[in-house]
Amino acid sequence: GYCYQMWRGRNNSVRLDGMAGQFVVLFPDKDAIVVLTANARNTQEELNLVHNYLVPAIKSAKAIPEDPAKYAELQKKQMSLGIKSPV
Repeated sequence: GYCYQMWRGRNNSVRLDGMAGQFVVLFPDKDAIVVLTANARNTQEELNLVHNYLVPAIKSAKAIPEDPAKYAELQKKQMSLGIKSPV
């Protein structure tokens, strides 16, 4: 579990460290959570990308307005993604 691997990080974040590039990063000031589930070799680079590009792109802690049409489009796209397992 993550209970012993919680750290304070940059940008007033709290980071939960897993294994092989699995992270949960909380940004209370931005009301945001980032989840990384990659099997990455360079986990610091993953975190640098989050802090250097994603965090500065968050302009508001307010939720964006709902858009049912865009949400349906996103769900359709999500269902089309995946890796087929051999039978």
